[in-house]
Amino acid sequence: MTAARTPAAALTRYKKVVKVTRLNGKTIALKREPLHQLEDTVKATARALVCLACVLAAASAHAQSTTGSISGTVLDQSKAILPGATVSVTNVETAATRSIATDADGRYRALNLTPGRYSVVGELSGFTKTTINNVLVQIGRDIPIDLMLSVGGVSENVTVAGETALLDLSTAVVGGVARCSPASP
Repeated sequence: MTAARTPAAALTRYKKVVKVTRLNGKTIALKREPLHQLEDTVKATARALVCLACVLAAASAHAQSTTGSISGTVLDQSKAILPGATVSVTNVETAATRSIATDADGRYRALNLTPGRYSVVGELSGFTKTTINNVLVQIGRDIPIDLMLSVGGVSENVTVAGETALLDLSTAVVGGVARCSPASP
């Protein structure tokens, strides 16, 4: 009995079905395509819609990109990473500057830069400042710039020392001795 139903069920899948319905006193006949043709049509339509959505999404994403970026790593002479270094990215035409601190891995990334020529400066206390000029940023491009800082000494020390005032405002006495100290070289 099961074997007899299987071929019949398989045949009904490919037969055209006509359904007659009465609606408001009128007879309406609906004609259906075979189920396998209907399934193929639905699958083809779904594939076409997915492809169209992918193309539109890619075009939309590309059209919205109007900036570029500069990224890289700050290293010392022995190729060790330098976390906490300051990297300043300056647009040469507009003088707009963005400062970024490197992360724990010595990496930095300046995003959403308008296209143009940039100057990249890396600095960290105890190291000499490194400058790279004429970095060309283009739309949709990430420009890799690794900075190498050399160990450098402190070149200047500024010391500010506080002294007591030479003028005593607590008394009304006029006079006194002016003290002068020689200038230190």
